[in-house]
Amino acid sequence: MRIKKSYTLASSILLASLLSGILIAIFGFVNDELVPMYSSAQDFWSIFFRIFIKNFLIIIFMLIISLIPYLPALLLSVYNFIVFGASLGFSIMDVGMWGSLLRYLHGLLEIPVIIIGLALSLRFSHFICAKIWGKSGKATFHLKKMEIILTPLLLLAAGIIETIYIKEGL
Repeated sequence: MRIKKSYTLASSILLASLLSGILIAIFGFVNDELVPMYSSAQDFWSIFFRIFIKNFLIIIFMLIISLIPYLPALLLSVYNFIVFGASLGFSIMDVGMWGSLLRYLHGLLEIPVIIIGLALSLRFSHFICAKIWGKSGKATFHLKKMEIILTPLLLLAAGIIETIYIKEGL
């Protein structure tokens, strides 16, 4: 699978899942049913490490489950984006569009990382399937330096922003 195709597919999954989550929030749930994972009573580093490790483990998990081609990584990504979309939908109903944009600023950093992880997983799944089906001439797996460098940097920045929001009670 070509790099551009893997990112196009990952981005379209993001949009469909995110919109599904927003619709679920608007039509299906009451905001009080969501249980917060973090509390402003916790110290900064405790919140930050929980956020960073959770997001990093999702990416690692997507890569590991890509050994079972395609489906598990797709399901995990869809679930993650639906939860984010539902949370965003609740936020829009609570504080409006602009307040939500500020509240979910960290998501602008997390979303590209999840897209990178999903695109890598799709390419890796394609590579494994090509090897299994004996099409080794077409089986190549390319890993860009940008993907290796951007992933931890964006997760660190997103974790810091989200931790600050939680500590400030936003």
